[in-house]
Amino acid sequence: MAGITSYPLTPGTGFAGQIADECPVRYIRSARNKEAVALPFGLAFKRGAADGEVLLPTAGTDKIVGIGVHRHDVNTIGSSAWAATAGIPVDDRFDLLSEGVVYVVVEEAVVENDPCFVRYATGSGGSQKGAFRKSADTATAVQVKGARFLASGALGAIVPVQFSALTAITT
Repeated sequence: MAGITSYPLTPGTGFAGQIADECPVRYIRSARNKEAVALPFGLAFKRGAADGEVLLPTAGTDKIVGIGVHRHDVNTIGSSAWAATAGIPVDDRFDLLSEGVVYVVVEEAVVENDPCFVRYATGSGGSQKGAFRKSADTATAVQVKGARFLASGALGAIVPVQFSALTAITT
């Protein structure tokens, strides 16, 4: 019987929507997915029509109010490029990070302290609304004030993002 023959020297990166640190400044609130489909964790959201409701951004003027936090009690299997991240059911409540650090999947290579842009329309770099990147992708993603990447990563990597909804919605 074959045994384990190698061990990593460093821990692996987290997964999309996972809280990335234990800093004392963190605010997580409850939100309801008002999209017509289940959504991956680790995406950015705008306010919906009513209090506590959120939607994916659809315009460059949308104010980002939070990032979807992963939870283990939903099915995250079989979501192709967003593997292990799909799972916020339609009209279901979930945790929304309004202040703190969370892991996200990046649509392009990023470097620590790059500004964060969030996709609101399909572009040459991707089609998942609410996804993170470091550029406007020909005007299909908008910069989010109060957000920055805390590590470098290649296209498709999982990278921690520091986010503040207070800064994002007031600038």
